[in-house]
Amino acid sequence: MQVTREQVLRYRWRVQELDREPGTAAAADLAVLDIGLQNGAQHAGRLSFVDRGVSVTESIAVTDGFADEIALVWGVRGTPHHYRREDLTDVATAVSPFDAADAYKRLAGTGGTWKKAGIDPLVALTELGTAMRDSLEEPMSKGDLSSHLHGTLPPEYEVDCRPCKATHPAEMAFRMAPLFAGIELEPGTSPPVLRRIPGWPGRRRRGPADDPQAVPDHLRIIRAYLHFLGPATPADVAAYLETAATTVKKHLPKDVVEVDRAGTTALILADDVTALEAAGSPGEETVRLLSPYDLFTAAKDRALLVEKSRHKELWPVLGRPGAVAVDGEIVGTWRPTTKGTRLSLRIDSWTDTGRHRRPLEARGELLAATRGKTFAGLETP
Repeated sequence: MQVTREQVLRYRWRVQELDREPGTAAAADLAVLDIGLQNGAQHAGRLSFVDRGVSVTESIAVTDGFADEIALVWGVRGTPHHYRREDLTDVATAVSPFDAADAYKRLAGTGGTWKKAGIDPLVALTELGTAMRDSLEEPMSKGDLSSHLHGTLPPEYEVDCRPCKATHPAEMAFRMAPLFAGIELEPGTSPPVLRRIPGWPGRRRRGPADDPQAVPDHLRIIRAYLHFLGPATPADVAAYLETAATTVKKHLPKDVVEVDRAGTTALILADDVTALEAAGSPGEETVRLLSPYDLFTAAKDRALLVEKSRHKELWPVLGRPGAVAVDGEIVGTWRPTTKGTRLSLRIDSWTDTGRHRRPLEARGELLAATRGKTFAGLETP
C-alpha cells in the first residue's frame, strides 16, 4: 500500500480528533488521552483540549484540577501529560521501561552515570519513588520535596547542580519515578506541586512494572503511537520514547502492516488501514492554532510534517511557537502578545492564508478565552 504525505497528515488529523468543532466533545472521551495530552507553559494543555472539541469552560476546569476525571502526571519522557484518572495505574505500567537497558536510555545522562556506577535503574527508580511518596504526607512543591530528600538518598542518586547551587535528585529520575509510586502533579501550579494519587492501590509496587505490555491494548505506548502518529517507523517511535529503535522492534504489536509512506517503509495497525485509505480524500478544511506541545507536532518524522528549512522556525531551542494548521497541513506559526487583559496573535504564514482569516480569528477568540483574555485581533507581518 502506498500513501502520500498529505494522506498521512489527514489521517493523523482525523484520528486525533482535530476536526471536531468547539463544544462537541467531553474531555474524558477524547481518544488521545490514551497516549496523553502534554501540558506546558501558558496553559498549553487547555488549547489541546479545545482544539479537539472540548468547550473552553470544561478545558479550564480539567486543566485547573476542578474536574476529577482528568489528572496531570509526569508521564512519557518525564513531561507533564493529562490522562484519564481511571487509567493512571495502567498508564504507570505502560510508560515503564521494558528492561534495564531501556531505562538507562530513557534516563539520558543520568542513565549513563548510573550504568558506570553499576546501579540497577529499575531498583533506583523504585527506591526514589518510595522515598518521594513517603515524604508526601501533604502536597509539597518540587523544590521543597527535593530539599526534603537531600541526604536521605544514596549519593549516586543526586547531582551537584550549578544553576540551582544545590545538590538534588537527578532531574530525569526525579520526573520518571513519581508516577510509578502513585504521585501526581497538582494542576495549575508553577513550580509544580506534587501529591499522592488518591486511592493508589497499596498492592502496586512503587517502581516500574515488570511488563509494560500488561495493560489494555489501547494504552500500550508503542501501539498508541502507531495509531495516533502512524504510519511510523520503529525509529520514530523510539525517538518519541527517547529509547533505542532495537527496543521498539522487540515489542512491536503483532498486527502491524507495512506501507510505503511517501517513499519510506513504515508501520500502521491493521485496524487503521481503512481509515488511512479514507484519508486519501480531502475533507472539510478545519483551521487550528495548535499548542506548541500538541500531539500532532510531536510526531518524530518532522521532515514529513514540514520541509526541513522550517524546522528551526517551528522547533527552536527556546521559545517554541504554536503551529497554524489546516486539515493536517502546517501553514505557519503563531505567537501571542498580551497587553493587560487583551491578547493579540502574530501569524507568520508560509502560504496564502487570506481565505482563512475569519476561521483564524474565531480560533484566536477561543485561544484568548483559555487564558482569560479578550481577543484583540490578528497581526500579520
